[in-house]
Amino acid sequence: MPRSHKYREPTPELIEATLKQYETRTAFALAHPSLYRHAKTKGLIDLIPDNRVRWTDEALLAEAAKYPTRAAFKAGNNPAYQMAIRRHLLSTSR
Repeated sequence: MPRSHKYREPTPELIEATLKQYETRTAFALAHPSLYRHAKTKGLIDLIPDNRVRWTDEALLAEAAKYPTRAAFKAGNNPAYQMAIRRHLLSTSR
């Protein structure tokens, strides 16, 4: 006689414990797609860390000042470089 398996809905504690194993939402979503969908559906998505840096214009300019050239800035911190380009923060002389 087959055993019946009753579905147990993941708890916020289980989601949080699983999340601690991953640094990004993408890594979590790739490793546990059904748990990620459940967290999103139930509004628990905010438990998932969002590790993206929120760059201010001042922080981008300070980051750019660490590098002697645009090429060095691009190689050293490409995400910050791309954001600075989109915001038109880099002078053409760099």
